[in-house]
Amino acid sequence: METPLNDFTYTENLYQQGLKPDQIAQELAKLGVDNETLDLHIKYVKDLRYNKQRITGFKCIAFGALLCVAGCILTFFHDYSALYSGLTLYGMTISGTCLVLAGLALVLGI
Repeated sequence: METPLNDFTYTENLYQQGLKPDQIAQELAKLGVDNETLDLHIKYVKDLRYNKQRITGFKCIAFGALLCVAGCILTFFHDYSALYSGLTLYGMTISGTCLVLAGLALVLGI
């Protein structure tokens, strides 16, 4: 059975089944794909994975920034009790900063 590999639908189906890039390379090699085409398909799979990772990273950055801003605003409007101040100023802001840094790591691929 000849599988047309000029588009990436077969490769994308293998990726969606949960196969890793090296396993996908083995599957495509069994079909008799030349090295140049195989490299293109593996690059496509890695791009799919990194795009998914970047989307998650941008969501973390957005939520972390929102948490930092909310912590800052709530700190300005509280009644100066020590517990509330500590929770909003330190808890929300540090959590937001950690989320922003984690999101940056995901976006940059670190």
